[in-house]
Amino acid sequence: MVHGILGVIGLGLLAMVLWRDRASIRELADRRVDLRMVAFSLLLTQVNLFVVFGRWAILVRVLDRRISVRTSIFLGFIGYLFNLAIPGAVGGDVVKAAYLSRMQIKRTQAIASMIMDRVLGLLGLLMLAAIAGALAWNPAITEVRRLILAAWAMLGGGLFLVTMLFACEPIWNLALRASRFQSRWSNIASELSAMSSTYRQRPGAILMGLVLSVLSHGLTVLVFFLLGNALFGARMAATLGHHFLMVPLTLLTMAVSLPFGGLGLSEEAGSHLLGMVGHPSGAVVMMALRVLMIACGLEGACVYLLGFKELRTLTAAAGDLPTSPTLEQLVDDQKTRPRPACAGLPARGGP
Repeated sequence: MVHGILGVIGLGLLAMVLWRDRASIRELADRRVDLRMVAFSLLLTQVNLFVVFGRWAILVRVLDRRISVRTSIFLGFIGYLFNLAIPGAVGGDVVKAAYLSRMQIKRTQAIASMIMDRVLGLLGLLMLAAIAGALAWNPAITEVRRLILAAWAMLGGGLFLVTMLFACEPIWNLALRASRFQSRWSNIASELSAMSSTYRQRPGAILMGLVLSVLSHGLTVLVFFLLGNALFGARMAATLGHHFLMVPLTLLTMAVSLPFGGLGLSEEAGSHLLGMVGHPSGAVVMMALRVLMIACGLEGACVYLLGFKELRTLTAAAGDLPTSPTLEQLVDDQKTRPRPACAGLPARGGP
């Protein structure tokens, strides 16, 4: 019922955008689209997928090194496919977590890797917008400057939250005490506390994940810019710098729980935000970007079908591997070492 309502809302927003930008869509039918630039955009979108899968592979192998890079990419394709089919941007994450659970990885640990991946993804978006905003501050109009300030505020809040959650042990001790009367919540808090401790000891993995996040979103911005030029040619007034500021803010709407990653809402946001910097139609380019995403999703469907037998053997293969230390054991090992109440990140890192 809820998914049906969300679907109706998304389709309603998309229909409104299509009607409002009908003139731009009719214009595209009468002009020659640069197919070579579209093909290059598709190639960059594919490269971007491997960057995203690589980021998650680094994070999940911190928790359990039995997960190979090949398996991480395989599950990444499956998760990406389900993201296009399940309402909300977390649908594919749930599927990946389920497969990891079948491979004898605790569900809370699997979900923790997804949460960390999402957090780094959002931080990468905000960081990209904040840097672009700093470079574009002087020539920006008042409305754009407000968006820049909002991006800086969100980035600062996100960095503060991550620092508090992953650098300060007393927060998790308080959570464990507060949940000790509820065994279910106590187990979850214990697992997340252990996950926090493990990631604190591997700052190199977190830093590499953040770098890959910025790179991934940078590639998306470049694809957006290329598609705009392929579709509108000389009418494209927005520069690449404008795109690096506005497109990350547009992509934030894809995290909203609407079908196909903020369907309709992202087009509306793209039309409004990019319209501030003279873009012919941010909504039309956003729809073109979705077409490329669906094309890559079809590739994910092929990977799923070709690897269907492998999916059924993942659990058995994982069971034959030697058992790795649990997160609780890693935390117990660290507790034997003296450290301050609010520890900074150790110098050692990297997977």
